[in-house]
Amino acid sequence: MLIKFVGVILIFVGTIGMTEHYCGDRKRRIEWMKKLCHMFQVIISEITYKKADMPDSFLFAADRTDAELSEFLLSVCEEWKKKNGTTLHEIWAQKVEECFTKTYIKKTDLEQLTHLGEQIGYQDREMQISILRLYTEELFRSIEESVKTYTEVKRISRVAGVFAGAVIVVLLI
Repeated sequence: MLIKFVGVILIFVGTIGMTEHYCGDRKRRIEWMKKLCHMFQVIISEITYKKADMPDSFLFAADRTDAELSEFLLSVCEEWKKKNGTTLHEIWAQKVEECFTKTYIKKTDLEQLTHLGEQIGYQDREMQISILRLYTEELFRSIEESVKTYTEVKRISRVAGVFAGAVIVVLLI
């Protein structure tokens, strides 16, 4: 009887743990998007207030962002300053793939981030700022939507986890 009771507890813990893991991935995606948003806000402020060009704004922003984002900015800046004939778009796309594919960012978010590199490399300062602001606003909207769906999914998946555990217990007993 004790073994059955321990088995029931373990089944419930397992199903609830699986739902928490699923929700945790969504939460980490939201955190990543917030970090990206902060990074772009810092870059915008560097271009706007310090009148820095794009590579220098990446350098300055790298000091004030998360370590992984800092690594991304520094590597883009380093490659861009080499001036070996590659465009910012090519460098940006390569570094986005290298630095962000193993994160919790969705594929669609990565595609948008890669597309941003196409737009900011050839523009003047004002256009770069407006493009970055537009992307930041889109990121804010995406974050708000993700937070809204996260809370709904979290609540539903917890109930589903408990229910799945109960069904498994009934089937096994």
